[in-house]
Formats: sequence, structure tokens, C-alpha cells
Amino acid sequence: MTNYRKSDQEYIDAYDRQTITILKELEKAPKDEIYCSKDLENIQGSEKGIPGLLWGDPLSKYIPLSPFFETGISRAQMKESSIILSKRADEEKDRLVMNTRVPQNIKCKKCNTEMALETHLFKENDTLLLFIFSCPKHHPPKRAIYPDGRREWTFPVKSCEKCGSEIYSNSNRKINTLTFTDTCSGCGDVITDEYDLDPHETINEEERKKYCIDWEKRKSFDEHLEEIVDFMELMNRNNKEKEIKELYETDKIEKVNVPKLEERLAKLSGELGYTKFKFDNHSTEKYLSVSFSAQDPTDREERESIKKLTILLENNLLVTNWRLMTYGIRYQLGLLTGKLRAYQDDVGLLKIAKEIHEAKKQK
Repeated sequence: MTNYRKSDQEYIDAYDRQTITILKELEKAPKDEIYCSKDLENIQGSEKGIPGLLWGDPLSKYIPLSPFFETGISRAQMKESSIILSKRADEEKDRLVMNTRVPQNIKCKKCNTEMALETHLFKENDTLLLFIFSCPKHHPPKRAIYPDGRREWTFPVKSCEKCGSEIYSNSNRKINTLTFTDTCSGCGDVITDEYDLDPHETINEEERKKYCIDWEKRKSFDEHLEEIVDFMELMNRNNKEKEIKELYETDKIEKVNVPKLEERLAKLSGELGYTKFKFDNHSTEKYLSVSFSAQDPTDREERESIKKLTILLENNLLVTNWRLMTYGIRYQLGLLTGKLRAYQDDVGLLKIAKEIHEAKKQK
């Protein structure tokens, strides 16, 4: 039996051949519905062309909203997925044919001779396989049997236009032709139709380029318009962010590196009586954070010791890109520990800038 799965090039050719036929038909529309009019050309300028296309581009002469243009873009965009679906459909047909057992002992209704399997066909969106049997003595009609071997699909009855009697159909397939012969059971009138099974001519490569290849990787008018809208929104957003940064003076935030920050805080904490201030370890998993520890050898109570060191850190870190993390400072037998976080991204720096701005307003 025939393999339905064809070579990759045959699917490409079939799709391109259909695209060429469709676009050629659309190309018969009035020229001002397909190509740029002089007025449109004058508005755009000879160097600008249609939005999204360079002037001189093979597609720049076409009006984007015309059916010709939109169909060309659409056919190019759907090409790959359509070909994949066609391949899968044919592969599924081959799978059904391979895995379905052929019904046995199918008898001719006229001579009771066992019929021979001639071919098969598909029904119901190519999901149901039917086996076609013919009588070796050429008695009509042929029989279409379901895979279970018990049910039969009946071909629509044809009637002769001359005498109204039933017409029996027969087919004969050769290499590239299929011949159907209709014979009237009453008057004996015979009608023969012959079909070419490979009617497709070789594709003209210039036509393939014009109607298929030149449209690939192009965008529709709506897609270009959407890009323009997105670009304008991005520009507006960037301008707004720039205004906000200028308002809150994010560029004036003091960005301190780890060694200098450790040195600065060790000196300031020492002035309040704390000793051995140091950074212990750091983490860069989500953002840069460092753990710190200090000792308080004075007679200060736990609450007072935590409060003084907290105020010291918050006041001196305010104008920098560092902040004391929310859970604050812990105290145990004169040992104070905590963690600092560095803000380096635009969102974090803007948050700090707003804090500085609010603090200045309250002074």
C-alpha cells in the first residue's frame, strides 16, 4: 500500500505552490489596492517607504493593509507549522494502515467470491480507516469495510440521468493516472473520467522567491504598529524614570565598597565605646549582604546598647547604598550581631533616594 508520508521537499513545494496560486489570484485586484499609490509614496518620502520596511525592499511597494500584503505575511508565518501538521497527519495515516488488521473473508454480493483488497481510504477527518475490496470477476459494486470486518460503509448510490437506473462505478489505477468508469445498470451508458495523480508542474523559482521567500521573516502591519506602540511606551517610561531619578538625585547616593564601609563603621562605633567591629561573612545569592559583629565592654544594658549602635548605623548609612536589614541587631552577653545589605540596582537605589529625600524634608 501507498506510504502517505512524503519527502520534506514535497511538503514545502505543496505549500509554496498553494501560496503562489492564492497570491496570484489576489494580485488580480486593482493595482491601487496592492501597490503604493503616488500620493502614498509622496507622503512617505522616497527614502522612508512603508513603516517597518526599507525603501527599495522587495515588499516596500505593497500597501500593508491590502489583502495581498496581509495574506503574503500570513502564509509565510504559518508555513512551518502548517507543514508540520501535514507531516504528522500523513504519519498518522501510515501508522493506522500499519497497525490495523485487514478484514478477512469479504465476499462479493453477486457471485459470493472472496473479494481482493484494492486500496483503503479515510473518513471522519482522516481518523477512521476503511478498506476497499473489489470482486476478482469485476462485479460491481466494490465494498468499503470497517476494520472490525463486520460493518460496511455504503457508497452513495448514483442514478443515471437518462433512465434513472443505478450506476456502478469502477476504478483503475496506473502509475500516475486514476481512471473512474461509471456504467449504468439500465441503459448501459458509460462515462469515463481520468485523473492525473501527479498534476503539479515544477515550481518556477522566481515565482517562489516573489510569492514565498521574500515574505519570510516579515511582520504584518499590525505587528509593526504594535512595535511602534511598545517603543513609545518604553520611551515614555524611560523619560519618566529619568525625571524621577533627577527629582530624587539618585546619582548623589554614596556607593561605598565593603572594605571602606567596614573601616568607617569600625571607627565610628569605636568613638561610642564599641570594640572589635568587623564584617564576618557575606552572601551574593540574591544581593550582596554582609554579617557584622561588635563588642560592647561598657556597662550599658542590652536595650541601650542595641539602640545606640542601631542609631549610629542608620544615621551614617542613610546617604549610602547600604541599609541595616529589617530584623535589626541582636545582643548576647556584650556581643552584638547583625547584617547589612547593599542596594545596587535602579529600583533599590530609587528606594534609598526617596528615603533620603523624605529625611531632608523632615529636617
